[in-house]
Amino acid sequence: MLDLSEFSSVIAFADRFEKECGRLDYLVENAAVSTKTYAITKDGFEQTIQVNCLSLFLLALRLLPTMIKTASEHSTRPRLVIVTSEVHFWSTIANNPNGLLGGHKNIYKTLSSEEYCNKNFSSRYFDSKLLDIFFHRALDERLGPTSPVVVNGVNPGFCHSELLREASGMSAVYMWFMKKAIARTAEQGSRQLLYAALAGAGSEDDKFRGAYISATQISEASDFVLESHELQDKLWAEVVDILGEVDPRIDEIVKKYLVNG
Repeated sequence: MLDLSEFSSVIAFADRFEKECGRLDYLVENAAVSTKTYAITKDGFEQTIQVNCLSLFLLALRLLPTMIKTASEHSTRPRLVIVTSEVHFWSTIANNPNGLLGGHKNIYKTLSSEEYCNKNFSSRYFDSKLLDIFFHRALDERLGPTSPVVVNGVNPGFCHSELLREASGMSAVYMWFMKKAIARTAEQGSRQLLYAALAGAGSEDDKFRGAYISATQISEASDFVLESHELQDKLWAEVVDILGEVDPRIDEIVKKYLVNG
């Protein structure tokens, strides 16, 4: 059992995987919540930020050495896929980046604050998916072009799922009609994840490094993502600091396996 709302659960899972499972060729991180209720986890972060972002990042970094070891021992190119979304285009961070860049030393703590959430709660899920894209791009950059591990992000599209189970009133009615009209089945959405993990394996791996994948093709993330390398680096540094405090192995992994970590 893995509880992404608790860092201790993620660490225990990673420890157990390292001991009991010797090989990891594909890691597809597909877990998220979309909630209308403000709640702080016992680790001190708003639940959407921790479940959709920080815990996934922690798991990815903890299992990175296993993927690199797998590549060395089996002459393979493992893939790490972060499931993001096209809704990153709608993030309020993109609409008002100056406040986060200029006025706050710790963006993740700011995004977790009740004051910020109350002003921007409708964008909570969108923000989390934007952060996922910044993370996978930053990690790919620090792994470097010769790394045996290929990292990318994928948009599965709007799919039938329980993600919007907290929707109520007119919002629930609207989402019901949208699902009937345009939503993919869960199986159709899963094909996007498989494409990100398997397409071009061997001959075209390098094309998929750091890529944002949508509709079973390499696509372009939002202009804000492409133009915000400074923010990407700042977010990366914060992630390493946060996760390094909850698990000392993170600092070791960053120093050993990543360039300019």
